[in-house]
Amino acid sequence: MLTLFNLCLFLLNCYTYIITAYIILTWLYNLNLLANAPLFIHNIAQAIYRIVEPALNKIRYIMPASRSGIDFSPFVLYLIIWIIRSLLIEYGTKFIL
Repeated sequence: MLTLFNLCLFLLNCYTYIITAYIILTWLYNLNLLANAPLFIHNIAQAIYRIVEPALNKIRYIMPASRSGIDFSPFVLYLIIWIIRSLLIEYGTKFIL
């Protein structure tokens, strides 16, 4: 049971890092800094996009972008992951032990 608990925390941490990579890649694409990047970088960016975008689309459906064009959905996803991780640590340890 402890291994499953640690696996869940590990996956949440990995997803947080993937979201961070997604944010950096979208900035780089918007600034046109990856126009001449190798195909390998574009494949990695596409994989990250496919992992993160379904969760962000659900948040964007509930909370559309602000009038200034700033998209807060990655921040909301960070908050959701933080809440899930906190609940797992708080109540998961009580359940395991």
